[in-house]
Amino acid sequence: MKTRNSLAFLLHARDYSETSVIASFLTKDFGILNALLKGAKRKGSKFANILSPGSELYISYSDKNALKTIFECEINKQIPIVPKNLKILIYLNELILKIFEKEHDIPVVFKDYDELMSLMTLDNKDEILELSLRNFEYRLITDLGYGFDLTKNDVGSSIEPDQDYLFSPLRGIYSLDKGEIESSFKGQHLLDFMSGKFSNNMTKKVIKSIFRESLEAILGKELNARKYFNQ
Repeated sequence: MKTRNSLAFLLHARDYSETSVIASFLTKDFGILNALLKGAKRKGSKFANILSPGSELYISYSDKNALKTIFECEINKQIPIVPKNLKILIYLNELILKIFEKEHDIPVVFKDYDELMSLMTLDNKDEILELSLRNFEYRLITDLGYGFDLTKNDVGSSIEPDQDYLFSPLRGIYSLDKGEIESSFKGQHLLDFMSGKFSNNMTKKVIKSIFRESLEAILGKELNARKYFNQ
């Protein structure tokens, strides 16, 4: 039996039997891990305190069988998430689970996730958290090989602040030559995001829409969390 250890965050847990659950973790060293927590639903279980969000964990598991088994799971760091930010956590967890294959090595995502979790503890930093979330999405899209340049259009010309643009997952950013349509936006919003300026509500709306469209094209469907929380 080979034992593996890693820092991890719980992404999701589902019933496996009357007393046990299958948990999905984002681990620092092994990417996404699906594993059995035997007896987790029993009263007094050693796993009871890790089945709710808000903790960085240190897990030890066996890979003797196809279904891996967690035999030790300790809280490494408590993260007191502000209640209003729980919807962001739910969105993040679903996004990561649906985009990555199990045990795909994604250490950069773990680091970014850890930083976002820390920001979720702050009650009055909504703008910083939202900007960090959008940056996370942008890096994720790029790392998956679907990246696009927000400073240039589809033919390589620099984005102009007052020019009208559209976005397509296939083309990226492209210029709108004639007329005005509802989904068009000014280049200034792209330039502001790339320079870290994120206080304008229209800039937030434009960037969120672009990344949502891109991620849904990668996934082939809308996330459930989007429907409920509109993140």
